[in-house]
Amino acid sequence: MDSWGQGVIAAAAAAAVLAGMAQATQAVYNNAVAKAIGGTLPAALVSMIVAAVILACVMLVRQVPFPGLGLLKASAPYPLFVGGLCGSVILMAVLFAVPTLGSASVIVLFILGQLLASVVLDHFGTMGIAVHPVSLLRLGGVALVLCGAVLVIRG
Repeated sequence: MDSWGQGVIAAAAAAAVLAGMAQATQAVYNNAVAKAIGGTLPAALVSMIVAAVILACVMLVRQVPFPGLGLLKASAPYPLFVGGLCGSVILMAVLFAVPTLGSASVIVLFILGQLLASVVLDHFGTMGIAVHPVSLLRLGGVALVLCGAVLVIRG
């Protein structure tokens, strides 16, 4: 692999780590918002509105056209909406769990859930992603994350 390809991989890995850090930070701050405004659902709504406004601003700055409702109805398959549903579930579940379990426990369980789902999705090549079959090494990695989750939760 050439140096450009290695740079792309390094940038993607850094972006993934940054996303994980943002998720952990979001969990703590959204919990504070929930306490301040009286509940997890209002806090989740505020978080989604802020995210939508920021994305709209980025689209304006980058001059990315907004999709029209007709286009969404005509060409958007149902999976387009599953992402938004998943985002809402993530936000509400994390807001519910953080006050009881703490941030580190929730995040390590979140990572375990991500890994379990990802192994299955990769195995079947869901929605056209590259197929990466389940293997003993992958299952070993899941087992190590599970062990790590137990250590974090009991620690």
